[in-house]
Amino acid sequence: MIGNYYGISDSLVSILEGIAGKVSLGSSLNYRSGALPFHDNINPLNWAPQVAKTADAVIAVVGVSADMEGEEDDAIALADRGDRVAITLPQNQVDYVKQLAENKKGPLILVVVAAGSPVDISELDPLADAILWIWYPGEQGGNAVADVIFGDTNPSGHLPLTFVKTIDDLPPFDDYAMSGRTYKFLEKAPLYPFGFGRSYTNPH
Repeated sequence: MIGNYYGISDSLVSILEGIAGKVSLGSSLNYRSGALPFHDNINPLNWAPQVAKTADAVIAVVGVSADMEGEEDDAIALADRGDRVAITLPQNQVDYVKQLAENKKGPLILVVVAAGSPVDISELDPLADAILWIWYPGEQGGNAVADVIFGDTNPSGHLPLTFVKTIDDLPPFDDYAMSGRTYKFLEKAPLYPFGFGRSYTNPH
């Protein structure tokens, strides 16, 4: 929920808590932790994708964390000491969302959380009915996400930067020159161009 630079709060609202506080009485909310954050599940048995067959909607939360993309002393989950040598999601998360998409009965809402930089979701983009990119949303992030998903707010959703399809589309980072980078100088078609996106829904 929070990035590298933050204070400590006793009021952190997770996405699950935000959604739980938003669903109407009589609705059934089923939560499954279907994929470990950074590596394959230890247990090969996983019932979570089967739950999608009975759900009116599936909200899949994926992403990285400051443990992966933080400064080198803080990036304890990354062997490259905080330098992202790839911008893909962990493969186990990608595989899990694919399983959800195969089994879904209703819409699949992809929430990309805890990412302070572009992430390649090109494999998942065509599988999702909606994508909500929430970066590091802060202590009330769960409530904010629930407000958007349930249509109680209609935020602007235009990207403030360009997402490349793959890190191979960028030149080596030998200096600070912008050649081959950003929406002005990128030479290959991006995954999402600068300004891409729209508002999520209409308020009630």
